[in-house]
Amino acid sequence: MGYGQESRTSGGPDGRPAGRRTAATIAAGALIVCSTISGAVVARSIGGSPSAHPGRATVDAVVMAKKTGTPTASAPAPGPTTSSTTTTTAPVATTTTVPAGGGGPATTSTTAPTTSTTTTTTTTQPGRPGRGAATGPTSPPPASTTTTTVPVPKGGRPVGQPTPTTTTTTSTTVPTLPVIATDCSTDVSAVLNAYLAALPDGSVFTSPASACYLVDEGINIRHPLTIVGGRFEDDSDTVPARIPGREAPSLHPIILIKETSDVTIDGVDLVGANPTGKYHPALVGQSGVDIRSSSDVTVRDVTTLDTFGDGMTVFVASGKGKDRNITVDGLTITRAGRQGITPAFVSGATFSHVDIVSAADSAWDFESDLPSMGTGDITISDSTWRGRVNLIEPLTGPLTFDHDQGSGSLLLDDGTDQPIIVSDSTLLLPANDWGDPSAGIVLHAGTATFSHDVLGREPSKKPPTGPAWHAAGTSHLTFIDTSVAAPLGTSSGSAVVTITG
Repeated sequence: MGYGQESRTSGGPDGRPAGRRTAATIAAGALIVCSTISGAVVARSIGGSPSAHPGRATVDAVVMAKKTGTPTASAPAPGPTTSSTTTTTAPVATTTTVPAGGGGPATTSTTAPTTSTTTTTTTTQPGRPGRGAATGPTSPPPASTTTTTVPVPKGGRPVGQPTPTTTTTTSTTVPTLPVIATDCSTDVSAVLNAYLAALPDGSVFTSPASACYLVDEGINIRHPLTIVGGRFEDDSDTVPARIPGREAPSLHPIILIKETSDVTIDGVDLVGANPTGKYHPALVGQSGVDIRSSSDVTVRDVTTLDTFGDGMTVFVASGKGKDRNITVDGLTITRAGRQGITPAFVSGATFSHVDIVSAADSAWDFESDLPSMGTGDITISDSTWRGRVNLIEPLTGPLTFDHDQGSGSLLLDDGTDQPIIVSDSTLLLPANDWGDPSAGIVLHAGTATFSHDVLGREPSKKPPTGPAWHAAGTSHLTFIDTSVAAPLGTSSGSAVVTITG
């Protein structure tokens, strides 16, 4: 169901492609997180340490398994460098310098006009395997200005010498990150939020790879910022008090990105307090990542585990516009308490290398609960999921699935005639179909095309009981060079089904 609605279903077997780690493989890993605090080393053995939530020892290995065989959450080692020399006359300029990692003071310098020769060194950051180079805002590099004043001899200034200048520099500092617990022993939400809010636009907060931050109130990002690495836990499992004048209680996603732009979340692990992954209606707002009315947001190599809400929600802030230009490259969602991903209100998004291992309801829920407002211009590629693909709100642009592997039913109910395309993918439909009429793929309206796909059935002890598809109303369903496991499909009304190849 949609963002303001609840229902409960369960996914089928995995059906993920060979070469991607399964939950069983992931759970076989072990993780020891160490952090140094005031000279002492704190060792947290996930498999052996006590936990306030039974079952957490087993599932911690699941969420962290993407680290196996890949670089740690810390920034990648720099690549080759190139240099160039440029002579320029610089106008008055202001430079803000933030130390790498987000700690320590930052300075702002104002420099008068000067003629200088500048040597620029560019370092190329390598990407993670199979990803490409890392992109996104980075901290301004350390900068310094050296001004040489040439005395003017009698008879005038020598030819080719610069005009003497006077440089005035003023400096200001931003707050330094206080010493906070990095072993998830104390809630650091307030301190960490205040520090992140004080950083200049475009700053990078790089967490030590072993750091664990307890953030029961969540992290709020409302200006351009990059967060690299670290584990962020929300251990709250109590229904909060309701806000006066509102029906819904105050709920906190682990990371909220709201009404801003140019934000990157890279190599981060987000852990909730719902180890069973079951549906709890009063806590569904506690998602892993919640993006609201923001643009140019990148989520890269992130895991969510045991959240009460969605693994990721892409929605709208009250009275604000839709999200735009959202990029997800590497996201693993395990035991989400509602949907896996809800792209409810976004225009322009790409999801690649997404693995929705398990969710209490749909894997993908394209539902905004706003009859005239939907989502569109979305591509989902090289991804896997278990659970239903649910699309019941109007599309505002094409929806494309490319080179994916899914396990679950598809409900496609869009009357806008925006194209829905599934190509070069393998989908395992349920053996026991659902819906009215019962079918693995149900299309009530709109246009859907399956091209060069394999439509099989989930493993079952008995043969499938219903058709692979049903097209109803004015819908148009097309299969091009696509194999379908029997029994095939049905249609009703004026629906058109075209099969070629």
